[in-house]
Amino acid sequence: MFSKIKKMGMDFATSPQAMSMMSNPNVQKALMKALQLPSDVRNAVQARAKAVAEYTDIATRNDVQTFAKTVRELERELNRVKRELEAEKAKAAQRAAAAAPSTGPAMPAAEAAPVADAAPPSDAPKKTKIVTKKKTEAS
Repeated sequence: MFSKIKKMGMDFATSPQAMSMMSNPNVQKALMKALQLPSDVRNAVQARAKAVAEYTDIATRNDVQTFAKTVRELERELNRVKRELEAEKAKAAQRAAAAAPSTGPAMPAAEAAPVADAAPPSDAPKKTKIVTKKKTEAS
């Protein structure tokens, strides 16, 4: 069935009547408008949908894509920071193991005390002395 319709269309397209009709500028304009119609309709529908979405405060496809991109970037950044933290922990464990006395079996890196907790907090409030310089006036 399709091949029969295709053959009829080809016969018409190659006929002299079709050739003279296609050379008419009005027919060419109409054909161009017919070819542009689907994209024009799509653009109009998207514009209306965007206006409705903005009016009703609904997320648009563009908003969701932007949000997804931001989430992916934040996930990559979080993974990078986690890797850096693990590397710093490993370095701190190696420094602690190297600084520990070798009087027995070495402590595993996971059980090593963190370097940041080296000094326990004092219960007494800290006193801060403020030193100011006095200016002398030359008379």
